Amino acid sequence: MKRFLFLLFIVSIAMGQDYKQFIEGLGNRLGNIGVRDTERELRQKAGIRTSENDLSRVIDVNKQQEILDLMKYFSSEPVREFTCYQVRKIDVDVKWKCSLTGRLFNDKQLCEAHCIKQYQCSQVSCYTVRYCEKLKGGEVCPIGKTLCDAKITCPQNSSYNSSTGKCETSPLYCFYFYTWELCYCPTGFTYNFSNDTCETLPSKTYTCPLGNYSCIEDSPGVAYCSPYSCTGNINGKSYCTSGNIASSIDTNVIGMWWCSGDGTWLLSEDECLRNCPYYICEKDLKLYKGYDSCVLACQEVYSCDLL
Repeated sequence: MKRFLFLLFIVSIAMGQDYKQFIEGLGNRLGNIGVRDTERELRQKAGIRTSENDLSRVIDVNKQQEILDLMKYFSSEPVREFTCYQVRKIDVDVKWKCSLTGRLFNDKQLCEAHCIKQYQCSQVSCYTVRYCEKLKGGEVCPIGKTLCDAKITCPQNSSYNSSTGKCETSPLYCFYFYTWELCYCPTGFTYNFSNDTCETLPSKTYTCPLGNYSCIEDSPGVAYCSPYSCTGNINGKSYCTSGNIASSIDTNVIGMWWCSGDGTWLLSEDECLRNCPYYICEKDLKLYKGYDSCVLACQEVYSCDLL
């Protein structure tokens, strides 16, 4: 059938007729003639006598070339069919969820950057050693030395004399016995002939603002406290430390500062802090040199899951 249609096309070209008009006219004339007879008639009209490639009988040279081009086209490799389609871009709303906070992010890298639990890094302390101070009531450590809150209570009908540190009241009654005066004081009071008063020691209560630490009285109504105890002794002098110093204490380090990071001694607190760049992580209490290295190690990274 394909050959038949091809011959129809060739004959229409050879005879210089329109292809559609030629087919319609041919169909009307042939009627019930078979396909093989029709093909034979078409070959005769096209001037093809010996073979399908013999176009010598086609008078018009241009028609010959058109037929040859068509024959070459149909004898070449199979015609390829291509499908044209529209590319449609679909935006998908992708979300990443942080397992730590439950926050949603549009980008995985952004989620991972914010899905970290950061623990605090604290610089280790610099400790110092000091000789204790001697007060009237004992010794107090000068490190963190603080004035205590004092509460002084005198007996009823008496007042506190800050210069003497005593409670004073006038005698209840006095009378002369011949040439001298006899006076009676309240119970617990002692008569003072120098100022003609009765006096007694007040009850004093001291409270350390720093906590439950001992208050050492320096003068009546004045006492001091410190969070550090005077427990050490060097050459008969008591000393105290501001922390748990691991190295030995001697006269050479009294007044110096000790770096708890590497155990070195320095002359002042500022110098110690500058040369003691050690930080401790609250997560695992590990020690790191440098703040950045501590921050980097002192964190927990949580996962980002695609919803």
